[in-house]
Amino acid sequence: MNNEGVPSKQEQRARARGLLKAMSRESQRDQSTQIEKALSAWLTEKDVTSLLVTLPLAGEPDLTSFFRRWFESGRALALARAEADHGLSFRVLTQWDPAWTGPENLLREAPIDAAEWNLSARTVCLVPGLAFARGKDRGFDRLGRGGGVFDRWLEQKPAGLVTMGVGYHEIFLDHLTVEQHDRRVDLAVTADGVLA
Repeated sequence: MNNEGVPSKQEQRARARGLLKAMSRESQRDQSTQIEKALSAWLTEKDVTSLLVTLPLAGEPDLTSFFRRWFESGRALALARAEADHGLSFRVLTQWDPAWTGPENLLREAPIDAAEWNLSARTVCLVPGLAFARGKDRGFDRLGRGGGVFDRWLEQKPAGLVTMGVGYHEIFLDHLTVEQHDRRVDLAVTADGVLA
């Protein structure tokens, strides 16, 4: 904690990891299913036509079956790719790889030869995080894993792109320590639904 009694980001990451570790696999599966349902209903209502996503790491909601169904429906799906400059890009998928099965899978990036995504109307980017908290004036603060990759991408995101944090309700906290470089997401989705 700092002199003002506010937990450091490192302490908040440790707390979030502890909360995730305490969750049963059954609870994670149930909440992932509820998140899929809430997300599907909201995306349909808003007539969203393309999604920017990352494949889940351990401790993140497993939405890979939802992503596969989205892709197979003919809608645009772009998968994150870490670039050599420590940046992030999203590449449009032209085929679904059956190896993308969930948090235990090792291939977490779009193929290098996939075309880079370009802004189109009605696009939503699903943003992972270790923890989220409602922002002071709007949106949601996000605590990432500490590399700053998503914060740098969010800082340069195209105007009009909607960003949505994705997480289990256990990691939605009352407050997060934020620094100048931290970027918020517009909305969030949990098993309880889409939060604005």
